[in-house]
Amino acid sequence: LGAAAGLGALIAAVPALGIGLKVVGSVYLLYLAWQVVGIADVEEADIASAPGFGQSVAFQFVNPKAWFFVLSAVAAFRPLRMDLIVGALLMAVVVMVIVIPSAGLWAIGGDALSRFIRSPRAHRAVNLALAIVLVAMVVLIWV
Repeated sequence: LGAAAGLGALIAAVPALGIGLKVVGSVYLLYLAWQVVGIADVEEADIASAPGFGQSVAFQFVNPKAWFFVLSAVAAFRPLRMDLIVGALLMAVVVMVIVIPSAGLWAIGGDALSRFIRSPRAHRAVNLALAIVLVAMVVLIWV
């Protein structure tokens, strides 16, 4: 809601903030790509120590990907002729309607893919492919 209430306008008014977000986002995505390439095989102990539902929900408030998504969605799609709060609430509902099923499908796809990635070689190949996609996203941020 904060993004819909003017954070996007602030970034549009102060181009240096937008560039700063691009730099921070790019560095973060490159860091994630590096981490993905370096991931060893997932062990049962790693799965057991994964964050719970509450921790995952709390993380979304500091998740850079979530903030970039919301800022982009608001900048592109917030209804300008609506009251600010009504438009922000409408955006929040639309985003939830889209993101919740999408995230569910992503999780189902990840689970299905994990059934085929049993060998360390296949695991490394998938990690490399995902890292390449992350690096490609950095390129797309700047074009």
